[in-house]
Amino acid sequence: MISFTNAHNIQLFQDFINRESNSIILRDKNDSFRVILPDDFMSGIFNPDEYLSINGNYIYYNEARCNEIELTDEERLSCIAHELGHYYDETEKNEYNGKIREMNADRFAVSLELGEHLLSVLNKFRIIFDGNDRERIDERINNLQNILLVANQEQ
Repeated sequence: MISFTNAHNIQLFQDFINRESNSIILRDKNDSFRVILPDDFMSGIFNPDEYLSINGNYIYYNEARCNEIELTDEERLSCIAHELGHYYDETEKNEYNGKIREMNADRFAVSLELGEHLLSVLNKFRIIFDGNDRERIDERINNLQNILLVANQEQ
């Protein structure tokens, strides 16, 4: 099972481990992720405006930003799952595969049964973003709804 090195003892990450401890998808993974907060030394590798983000084995968590848009614990867990989806996605990172990688990360969250919560996050993002950012969010919402539809039909 994956683990989080969490010097700040943020319960959210332990809650993720507890929730997913029996997950078939994560059971055989042994990766360790270091939780980075905005005031940490390593925070410079992240955009400070991010809510949750991953860079290698570092996962950035900006609790203040999450609180600003009133993300629930389940929504935050879905963001962790989405970010882990990026980590485990083997699609090449390049300018052409960005949308595919987002969809794959969303699929990962859906596979952990957090897709509806991720959809709720995207709908909150839709309210605060405008212009091109809102168009990208709308596209992700549409794609995630389709992923959820297919996942529900397969059950």
